[in-house]
Formats: sequence, structure tokens, C-alpha cells
Amino acid sequence: MTSSDTNHLVLIVDDNDFNRDGLALYLRGYGYQTLEAGDAATAYDLAAAHRPDSAVVDIVMPELPGGPAQVGRSVGVGLARRLKALDPALGVVIFSAYEDRGGEIGALIREGVRGIAYVLKGSRPERLRQALDDTRAGHVILDGDAAAGKPQLVQELRDHLSPLERPWVERAVRLMPTLSPREQDVARRLAASHNIQGLVALLGISQKTVEHHVASLYDKLGLSDVDTAAPTLRKATLLAKACMLYDLTR
Repeated sequence: MTSSDTNHLVLIVDDNDFNRDGLALYLRGYGYQTLEAGDAATAYDLAAAHRPDSAVVDIVMPELPGGPAQVGRSVGVGLARRLKALDPALGVVIFSAYEDRGGEIGALIREGVRGIAYVLKGSRPERLRQALDDTRAGHVILDGDAAAGKPQLVQELRDHLSPLERPWVERAVRLMPTLSPREQDVARRLAASHNIQGLVALLGISQKTVEHHVASLYDKLGLSDVDTAAPTLRKATLLAKACMLYDLTR
């Protein structure tokens, strides 16, 4: 167990009691706190009431308590979209037995959703725990056919950059390796909608230190001059797009 696991609240959503209870028991053994739900409506209500740090969401589940789970519908993807709208900084791991739902995950990414993973059931338990931490830090992680479709997804994201955005974003992607590990961490968390106060609490460092990291990473990525050189653009938006492309091309 690491210190970061302590007080990390995870919402587990799976209509299979055995799977849900087993995952909760496993995560609690590593210091996580858990909430459990077996349908999308209950899960959303729990998230709104308790504001978990992360969620593990099955891809096929009922919409309502006691309702049927329809294999042809990816209710979990819709729930993930709603959870991210409720709290963009929430890390969401879609934990699925289905390898062919990557297109729906790609749609979330095209919408700008960060801090999301598509992890296949049957993966090592350690991979799930790592995905919980990585999504909370703003990473995008893809298994199955979603991973195979990354090159096309990257091209689509690049094609959707405006002519004004493109040089800023492409330069930031190229310069991302120049950031220190701490600066990369702060950059991804900013891109995943964490604010300065949230980073202070999450990282256990002072506001002055966080602000120093933010200023430094914008400078290293060539984004410091955006406000004056391209006032119609926002540094935070350019950073989010650069982080997304960098994650998908690594």
C-alpha cells in the first residue's frame, strides 16, 4: 500500500455481486475506500453524494435498480460520460470483458475526456490499481481494439485542431519530454481539470510551489506567450490537447 492509496475513494459499478464484492475486497486490502453499485442510476447518485476520487465501471449493466443488463448496450460508457461531466477530475476505469467497444471509448476521447482507461477484465490486478492512479493523474489508457485504433484517433484529433491551435499544440507535444516528472504530473492533472487548490491538497505541496510548477511547465512547452500572441486561445485548453496527443502517441 502506498500513502496515495489511503483515503482514495473508489466507486465500483458492476451488476455481478461476486465481481463487485471481490474487487471491493481486493482494493480495500490495499488501503482504498470503496462505494459499490449495481446499476447506472444508483452509481450516479452515489457519485453526486460522495464525490469519489475514481470509479471502476463495468461496460454492460442495468440503467436502473433491478433492471436487465443489455449486452448490446454499453451503459457503462454513458455512465462514464455522466460521471466525467459531474466531476471532470474523476478518474474513470472502464473495466470490461468486451474487447470490441473501443469505438465508443474513442468517442469519449474525441469529446475531450481525459483521465479515462479502457482495461480488459482478465488483466493483472496490478494493472487495474495502476489504472486507478493513472486516470486520477489525467492519463488515457486503452486496451483491446481501442489500442489498435490509436493511430486513427490521433490523426482525427490532429485534424480537429484549428489552424491557430495547431502550431501551439504540436510544439507542446514535441517539448513534453523536457518537463520534469513533477511538471509532467502537474501538467496532466491540470489537463484533467484539477485546479490549483486541488493540486495543493492532492500533491501535499504549497500553493506557491504548485504555481511555480505551472509557470515553469507553460514556459517549457512554449505556451507562456499564448495570452498575448493568441488571446482568443486558452493555455489550459492547448495544454489538455497536447497532453492527450502525447499520451496517445507514446
